[in-house]
Amino acid sequence: LDPKSPVPPNRIACSVMRFRLCLLLSCAVTWNDPAFGASNRCDAGDRDHACAEDASSLLQAWRRGDHDRRHASCTHCLASRPKHLQFSAAIEALHNVSEEIGGLGITMTVFDACGQLAFQHTVGSAFCTRVGCTDYSTGWSAEQVHGVFSVSKMISSATFMAAVVEPGLASLDSALQQLLPDIFGGGNAYAGVTPRQIMSHTSGFPGDTVMFEISDCFRTYPHPDNLNYSDTTAVNLEECIRQLSNVTPVAPPGAHFEYSDSAYEIIALLMERLAGMTMGEAFQKYLGQPLQMKSTSLDC
Repeated sequence: LDPKSPVPPNRIACSVMRFRLCLLLSCAVTWNDPAFGASNRCDAGDRDHACAEDASSLLQAWRRGDHDRRHASCTHCLASRPKHLQFSAAIEALHNVSEEIGGLGITMTVFDACGQLAFQHTVGSAFCTRVGCTDYSTGWSAEQVHGVFSVSKMISSATFMAAVVEPGLASLDSALQQLLPDIFGGGNAYAGVTPRQIMSHTSGFPGDTVMFEISDCFRTYPHPDNLNYSDTTAVNLEECIRQLSNVTPVAPPGAHFEYSDSAYEIIALLMERLAGMTMGEAFQKYLGQPLQMKSTSLDC
């Protein structure tokens, strides 16, 4: 996702799409795993696991305002890195998958517990450049800046957790009638829906095909089923949510799984109302800047 980020465990090297046209293979390996031998500790033999703890605490240090924090005990990671990691089976699997889907570009990246690159291998060349994968380009590499499409839902969820849930502005189980009473109050069909249900696609909001036909929210969404596609936006975020609030649910909240892109628009509005930031601003504050993801943005 962001080749300029010096914090590689959080770089997404390949987009995972629900259309099964791209594959993410990224692993974080702790060198004190028995599979690599007891002597290959990331913290060079120190049995207090300080190196792994140090790596996992950097983000918390940033949030506390300690932007100068460095790994205190990871200085020996390179020296203690295992010399013989076997990836032949994984590489063979990458080649097989890539060939089966037309030479799709896939990168496997493995990092140690201190966030340092241990191994990387790329196969294939093609990658999707448009939602629905109607357009492709070639020249895939581990340095390619690439849209993550539906994987952005996980990033949006993590951003919402950091900006809204962790500070106590709302819980995952707060009802929309409480959080957005001017839109979902007064007996609205979605009044009892919660952020947890939205994120797990059990809110009752319909899927894309229905929304394309009955709302103006997604005119600029270049999907093959979007017959009303336009280059210009018809409504702003709040107007979009007001339209969505009047759509007939496919099921009561929590009763049925229905993959819904549109419901995530509500998460973006909650971010603005509760945290006073756009989704993009919150992403930069809680994830992008701390992880130094200099080529990454989250646009809503």
